[in-house]
Amino acid sequence: MRQGIKGFHESVSVVNGGLGNGTPSPTHSTSLSKMNGERNKQTTHPDLEFDCDGESYPLIPEGKYEVVFLRAEKKWLYSGEKVFLWFQIASLGEFQGKELFMACNAPRKGKKGRVPISSKFYQSWILAVGKRPDRFDRMGTKVFRGKVFLAQVRTVKKNVQGVTHSFLSQYSKIDTLLERLTDSEME
Repeated sequence: MRQGIKGFHESVSVVNGGLGNGTPSPTHSTSLSKMNGERNKQTTHPDLEFDCDGESYPLIPEGKYEVVFLRAEKKWLYSGEKVFLWFQIASLGEFQGKELFMACNAPRKGKKGRVPISSKFYQSWILAVGKRPDRFDRMGTKVFRGKVFLAQVRTVKKNVQGVTHSFLSQYSKIDTLLERLTDSEME
């Protein structure tokens, strides 16, 4: 038998953290290497670090704001591909210049890439153009450029699973475009 172990039951108790029967669990100073007569080495695990996905989204009061289109992005998320239309707040005040997005479902490939008329993107597109698309119109994001819109901004308070965000994790997004106000000089 090795030094430090008196019997089978004691060694099992030490290895398995105690079997009950009033036998205490081993402390951090007891290890297999110590039982084998080796020196107890403290193993340290490195901390993990990850790159941040950019700046956090701003949190502003809910309400209606004048916004100008900046850019469009496509990303794959949980339920499928999304189109993110990014706008900058043009309303005068402390939130002027803040950038917010409006998320829209991208057309599904099974539907030959056609945009459903009930979709948020379709409704926003006809608002930007001022008419319904013709039969062979391509519905691109170029129609949003150089225009000022009145947008409804809301606060995202829950995640996709319905779990409430902490206050510091809440952010604002554009829920819908309500009205096209003017064509701006910005392009």
